[in-house]
Amino acid sequence: MLSATENSMIKARIAALKIGANSCSDRFNTVIVPSHNKESWDVYVLAATTNSKLMQVGGHVKVTISKSNSEVLEKLPLSKSCLALDKSGDNLPEGTSISALTVSHIVTPMPVAIHPYLNLLHNISLAVSSERGFWMIESGSVRVLR
Repeated sequence: MLSATENSMIKARIAALKIGANSCSDRFNTVIVPSHNKESWDVYVLAATTNSKLMQVGGHVKVTISKSNSEVLEKLPLSKSCLALDKSGDNLPEGTSISALTVSHIVTPMPVAIHPYLNLLHNISLAVSSERGFWMIESGSVRVLR
């Protein structure tokens, strides 16, 4: 039998997928974490790819869901596009490799949680250009470059 918390999380996932899934992928993963508001969940709806050469940068959405009634409280797209970056380096000159990938982020003034997540998931540095500067994300940490 499910606990009240488990039941609430499952309902939050279902509600978030209904509004968070989009045309960037035909499959989505979810991560559910407590929100800063103790009465809600933050559900990350993550666009997925089965191509191991790609980093799916776009198509991710954060949805805040009420714990008590599964009502959608907020939907925040974490990108404006379906960007997927080739991290394979297959087309690079012989003897070279990719040390970082670069993206522009225009949804918020600074990088968001998806950026360190992608850095850790793919084990590659991510440089993010945003309204407030240029950022480097390495080992899950974000630092401003300028």
